[in-house]
Amino acid sequence: MKQRLLNWFFAHKPFLLYLFLTASIRFWNFHNTLFFIWDQGRDAWKLREIAAGNLTLVGPTSGLHGFFLGPLWYYVGVPGYWLSGGNPYGIGLWYIFLACLALPLFWHLAHQLFAHKKQAIVTAYFLALAPGSIEGSLQIWNPLLAIPLMAGALAAFFAARNSRLALAAGFFLLACTLQAEFAYAVFFILPMFLAIPWIRQKVDWRDFVVSGLSVGVTGIPQLAFELRNNWIMTRSLLQGLADTEKLVSWKILAQTRPLQLFSATRNLLLSNIPWGTVPGLLILACVVGAMYLLLKSKKQTDYKWKIVTLFALIPYAFFLIWRGNYGNFFAYYLTPHFIFLIPLVVYGLTHLKDFLPEIVFTRSSLKPPLVAAGLTGLLLYGIWHTLAGRILFIENNAGLATIERAIERVYTWSESDAISPTNMRVYTPNGMTEQYDYVLHWYARKHNLPVARTSRSADDPVWYVILEPAASDTAARFHFAPWYAETSQGGILVRREQVGVLVVETWMEPNRAMENGLLPAPTEE
Repeated sequence: MKQRLLNWFFAHKPFLLYLFLTASIRFWNFHNTLFFIWDQGRDAWKLREIAAGNLTLVGPTSGLHGFFLGPLWYYVGVPGYWLSGGNPYGIGLWYIFLACLALPLFWHLAHQLFAHKKQAIVTAYFLALAPGSIEGSLQIWNPLLAIPLMAGALAAFFAARNSRLALAAGFFLLACTLQAEFAYAVFFILPMFLAIPWIRQKVDWRDFVVSGLSVGVTGIPQLAFELRNNWIMTRSLLQGLADTEKLVSWKILAQTRPLQLFSATRNLLLSNIPWGTVPGLLILACVVGAMYLLLKSKKQTDYKWKIVTLFALIPYAFFLIWRGNYGNFFAYYLTPHFIFLIPLVVYGLTHLKDFLPEIVFTRSSLKPPLVAAGLTGLLLYGIWHTLAGRILFIENNAGLATIERAIERVYTWSESDAISPTNMRVYTPNGMTEQYDYVLHWYARKHNLPVARTSRSADDPVWYVILEPAASDTAARFHFAPWYAETSQGGILVRREQVGVLVVETWMEPNRAMENGLLPAPTEE
């Protein structure tokens, strides 16, 4: 038995090494890499409710007016809540683990596409380490799930030509992706449905039925929610679509959307490297060249490559005319799209002489291997730029650890001031403080402390304030200034400390400050 295990290990050593290295990078330095913004606070509270037995039929809000995503994001997060006891670090690590489920799929996809073993391994590493892959795995919000789901969908469609079950699995995973990033996955359903006869190389009504059922079954929770709530989402969605005053005009859309798509795509492949426009155009040329070669190919063996090309093209065609979310476009819509772009880049690099004009090489000292090496160097630089700035050398002054340290400072001061329960108020530019509330409750439970009150009473002798930086001078004048005036009314500032980007303050009623012999703390002009 021992010898068989050793033989298996050595036979799969390249894959196991790949899995270990690429997964380890995602967990490395997680204490600093984890952010905890309002979305994560909201989700953590929801996980707590579900773990307590308060089930939900819908998930997070979407960019479409009145529309909720499906509940998949919440329910796959519940094991992380249970395993960690509600620890926000543990919840984050669980979601990173879920993102890591894409890693073996990357290996599988690369080896399905490239017969040459070295090219397959290089592609797998690029898929796992591309800037979009790293960022998408560490940003703990629902688009994270789109990475393993879309990788699984692609693998299923690879097998769908010879398997109706694989076809059904492909549509099921696409539909599940709707619950991770609706404004991305929604564009794939109809084109892939229309492509079923090409995929299966025949017209069979059973293929359409099983595909439709695979998509429909994922919407059952949302349908049940609609039936229980008098179609509230549908009515809100129709109302939002009727409000055309907030829509971006077609003229502005035509002027801005191509650049937005290029910028988002470049960042997926190269990160925001300095002077990234030219490198981005060069890498894009590889993708376009690869698509050109594959679309004109008549080889039956290129079916999988044509599926990759189809997946790569679909969202761009729709995003160019898409005015959902009032016409706003956010780069995270494309979170999983590197899955289709990276193989095309590698294919383009290995077929440069097939699509670049021969004059490029005959009238210059450039040779295909030299050009390929240069472009590969750009990809490697993009990877290093992300790893260095996002994981290896990051000093995160605005993440989860900073929130925890600020709350710890409040409790330390309140113990020194003999105040219990503690009173703590938090300012954020958008007025949403669920992330602080959640960390506060977790921290108090962890240290067996009473949970600080977050609303001030008129007779409080001491209270504490945590301040996020104002988003702008305008926000400071119209939002922060009145909030701060109300919060500090009747008190003297006796302590101020910078914790990362946060400012933590102690305010005391004047008589209490005099009794304690505390002088007003210096304030910024």
